[in-house]
Amino acid sequence: MPADRLITISVGQIKDSGGRWNIVPSTFTLYGTIRAVLQEDIATIQEKIRVLAMNTCKSYGLDSDVRFFQDVPALTNSPSWVAEFMPSVENVVGKNNIKYLAPQLGYDDISCFINELGGAYFLLGGQDTEFLGDGFETLHPIEGGKGIGFNHNPYFYFNDEAMKVGV
Repeated sequence: MPADRLITISVGQIKDSGGRWNIVPSTFTLYGTIRAVLQEDIATIQEKIRVLAMNTCKSYGLDSDVRFFQDVPALTNSPSWVAEFMPSVENVVGKNNIKYLAPQLGYDDISCFINELGGAYFLLGGQDTEFLGDGFETLHPIEGGKGIGFNHNPYFYFNDEAMKVGV
């Protein structure tokens, strides 16, 4: 996998076959997600995970069984939908308040719909943050605010007042 490709592999849960905290289990299962900006990278990542698990287990005389249960595609906006949608967004929030970001690792079932029917997925900005930078704008917490709490994180929050703009 080229080093400049934006991907993430998250292990969110480890389940063992029971027993006690001080006994190595006979089996265990890792649950997580794979995210990629480019759809073609997902199959490559899956194969690399299979090979890694197989070779790691083989080196200890063990077997592995790797399964991928939810094949959610990469989230890619439809250019025609974005072009159609942006004038309305500009009217609501103002052209200067729109920030174009580098591709993100969005992972949502909506990607299935967008790939099939077309669509546009955007970030609303419902936290105490602002963009700073010299051409490479990055998200920063506003001083005195709640900070940044990303999705799937115990510190996540959303300012419901932002929904007035979003709706």
